[in-house]
Amino acid sequence: MFKLRACLLPFALFAAAQPQVALAQSCVSENDISALYVYSMPTVIEATRNSCDQVLARDGFLARNGNSLIGKYAELKGDAWPSARRAILAMADMRGGIQGQARIRDLNLSELLTSLPDDVARPLADAFIVEKVAQKVEPRNCGKYERVAEAIAEIEPHTAATLVGTLVGLVGAKEAEICTTE
Repeated sequence: MFKLRACLLPFALFAAAQPQVALAQSCVSENDISALYVYSMPTVIEATRNSCDQVLARDGFLARNGNSLIGKYAELKGDAWPSARRAILAMADMRGGIQGQARIRDLNLSELLTSLPDDVARPLADAFIVEKVAQKVEPRNCGKYERVAEAIAEIEPHTAATLVGTLVGLVGAKEAEICTTE
């Protein structure tokens, strides 16, 4: 139980940094999903590379070109942050936490909303993303993750983000209801 609470604390603090108006959101826009994709990619790629370190070839795509791919997305993180943050908070609010995790008891989110600046919230978000990726990465799939990374490396980040946001809008997401854009 302690481990679960310890894992949830950074996310709860991160989610609390959202503007109060985001708490009332009932869905996540495709644009916010796209921004979340752009924002999270450097962290996701690095966390995947670290989790797959013992499995992937030393001369594979992520070993040779991972830093370049991370850099392409890292340049865009700052601009993507406001919308990505809105998406994360909306998903957490809709489900009582990402993937239905309970919120930490007695944590006054309203107080944290007004007191947590972006320079504190962003590293907490990154830590949360690393933790979630580490939980989800399966060593037997590391080769597939690397092939996906190699394929997306050929696509301009904003184009890839639009593709991801639109696809999530088409198929849905278990963490959130996606707003209709038509």
